Amino acid sequence: MAFAGLDDDGLGTHTKEFVAFGTDSEPVVGARRPLWQRPVVQWAGLGLTVLALLGLLVVFRNGLVAVLPTAEPIYTALGLPVTRCGQGLDFQNVRSVVDAADDGIVLAVDGLVVNISEEERCVPPITLMLLDADGLMVDIWTAMPTPDTLYPGEIATFEAAGTNPGPVTEVEIAFQR
Repeated sequence: MAFAGLDDDGLGTHTKEFVAFGTDSEPVVGARRPLWQRPVVQWAGLGLTVLALLGLLVVFRNGLVAVLPTAEPIYTALGLPVTRCGQGLDFQNVRSVVDAADDGIVLAVDGLVVNISEEERCVPPITLMLLDADGLMVDIWTAMPTPDTLYPGEIATFEAAGTNPGPVTEVEIAFQR
């Protein structure tokens, strides 16, 4: 018995018949499409894929901004905070020492990095810019602090040294971006 608006299966689905080909290339009229070929399933799959990609962009936003800094204003406009590596860290007890050695003058720079935030922070490499009396860069060094991750209140140390650095009168330090 058939009712108006219902197909033979009684579920109210309006399936279109299509022609499928069997093993002998003979058309089979009235066969149902496999589930993965139905438009509703394909659209749902596309929607879930887009949602998954958007979720990844939100979850991994800090890493994305580290690689692509121009993305930070987009996240800020959406109200999603971005934490850059080095944010919430402070330099303390930085000192530079010049000593004479057998092979020339040795400049050594060391100090502490302190996590002043309330969250765990990664500690990026540190750039040391050696400047002359005119403020021009003579050389640039990189120091790798240890450890590279700090919990709130923890301290990392760094040090760098070089022989015959040139006419250095000032050392500026910063976290690498």
